Amino acid sequence: MAMFRPIPCIGPRENRWCARAQELPPLLGHQARLVALALDLHSGAAHLLAWPPGRRRELIGVLLDAVGEPETPTDPEDRRRADWIRRTARQLRAARTEEPADTPTLRIEVAVADPGDPDGVEPRFLVDGRPLVPEAYAQGSGESPEQLLENGALRAGPEPREVRLAEAYCTEGCCGALGGDWEGAGSRRTSAHRTPPSSPSRACP
Repeated sequence: MAMFRPIPCIGPRENRWCARAQELPPLLGHQARLVALALDLHSGAAHLLAWPPGRRRELIGVLLDAVGEPETPTDPEDRRRADWIRRTARQLRAARTEEPADTPTLRIEVAVADPGDPDGVEPRFLVDGRPLVPEAYAQGSGESPEQLLENGALRAGPEPREVRLAEAYCTEGCCGALGGDWEGAGSRRTSAHRTPPSSPSRACP
């Protein structure tokens, strides 16, 4: 199962931190970190903090402005990382312009982690713009795109069916999972619930 490296949530000192983001040297590692933080604000756990109206989007803009345009390195791995920075920053800038919908919505975005970190690709379920998995199940991350998308777990069908949306960072048998009743592609979730561990006595403390 693909997993993201945890990113520390932006806390009460985010104003000072973001204000100094422009002071960072334009190094690839710094730029990648800023984009990763902006991605977490957009669809990760940091989205769920108690932001004043408009502040979260404002911080995303500050971080992306500090990123600028990465140079094109000669090293293949660094070039792959620079491409990720450009692509993800472009997607986040486009997402900032979207207005909240008047009707309930479910959107699935596939978030790709910084190639400089352990590889990870994670589907993120946004219910009315809020990330479902970190809000309902902090013990794990979203199920792999291969399982949910390529294997047809979210394909439309005649009847609702149980779909595992996230698994604990350890294993489902240890600390459970997050499941939901899925009605089909494009529909809104009808429910989301935790699956208890199969061996509660062995669950992580």
